[in-house]
Amino acid sequence: MSKSSRSNGSALNRRELLRLSTAVGVGAVMPTYGAFADMKGARAEVPAATCATPRSAVATTQYGKVRGYVEDGVLAFKGVPYGAQTGGENRWLPAKAPSPWNGEYPALIYGANCPQRLHDWVAEQTFLYQWTDGWQSEDMLKVMHAYGTNGIITEVEMPLTAAYEWVDVIIGFDAFMNAARYGNALACQDGILTKLITPIAAPVPQLYFKRHQKFFREGQSICVVMVARHGLDAFLAFTRRAGGEIIFNAATATDEDKKGLPPGFELAWNHTTLRALRVDPAITYLQSLYPFPNQLALVEKMDAMFPDEVFSHLEFVRLDGNITCFGLPLVKFTTEARLDEIVRLHEENGCPIFNPHRYTLEEGGMKQTDAVQLAFKRETDPQGLLNPGKMIAWENPDYDYRSGRTFLFKGLQRAG
Repeated sequence: MSKSSRSNGSALNRRELLRLSTAVGVGAVMPTYGAFADMKGARAEVPAATCATPRSAVATTQYGKVRGYVEDGVLAFKGVPYGAQTGGENRWLPAKAPSPWNGEYPALIYGANCPQRLHDWVAEQTFLYQWTDGWQSEDMLKVMHAYGTNGIITEVEMPLTAAYEWVDVIIGFDAFMNAARYGNALACQDGILTKLITPIAAPVPQLYFKRHQKFFREGQSICVVMVARHGLDAFLAFTRRAGGEIIFNAATATDEDKKGLPPGFELAWNHTTLRALRVDPAITYLQSLYPFPNQLALVEKMDAMFPDEVFSHLEFVRLDGNITCFGLPLVKFTTEARLDEIVRLHEENGCPIFNPHRYTLEEGGMKQTDAVQLAFKRETDPQGLLNPGKMIAWENPDYDYRSGRTFLFKGLQRAG
């Protein structure tokens, strides 16, 4: 400790600061401490070769005050927040401004970093290239969609295509089936480019989409759409003809209306369930398929079967060249027996369930195990170390994997 550190409780040891300063941050350095003190109108004498945090080492930003320190006559501010957190709702989104804070933010050290051990990627890639040399696309299917049971994909190359500007639009309907029929018809419009078509039954929007609640009427079901801006006019014309009510259009909404709203995709797919869980921890969900060409009839039948217990939520997709929809309905959980009964009723009525409450490939309906898959696992993982317990057919040699049930990803050979 320096003499100044011992006599001033707010002083910092230089070595301690250097040892803690391990991550990238935002700093501001003034040429001389005296010049800065003169600007403040109060000059404090700081001995040479010291590090202290006097009152004059406080700056005001548009988000709040930050306290820095003076070292050898130089002002320094480290770790000043320049953006909001990038996790949670902010992931994969452009940077946002930080939230304002009260009091003084301690800008004394850089923020935490994420140290990583250096890895010999060249050696690993050489091994992978040797291992996969000569593989064809059918061989790669032995690893893909196997959920870590017979290999780990460490590198993926993806082709790029045109980038589009997407516009969030929410359309309101008096009945859920009107929203479902609209979504199906919109998905069939080859001339209107969409990225998301998500019908959701009331009262889900009113109960769980807190930041959008001001746009919804009581009892109103909705369809969340992401449409390419160049197709927006055609989309709006189609929606008017279909009888939909535009209740939110990001292209014409005011800054005040858009303030604090998450993007449309944060209301869709599994994010719908996550938003519901924030409000009601007793909510759960299922994953279903309404097979083409009877998807709308199946949706209507299942929607009417569980009033006030299962709330419909659809995601329209193109599957095997046909327009159909998956369901991620919200379920008011009561007992495991009742949840299993709801699953059974869906499947008895021709709506396969990819059960998110089961972790095995076979029970969850995700990947159909077959002889090819098992032979490949014996080759690559003879000790069964990869994701143990995930594949019933590996753990139990007597398991009949030749099930006639529907799987999202078929097996690699047709079982005889």
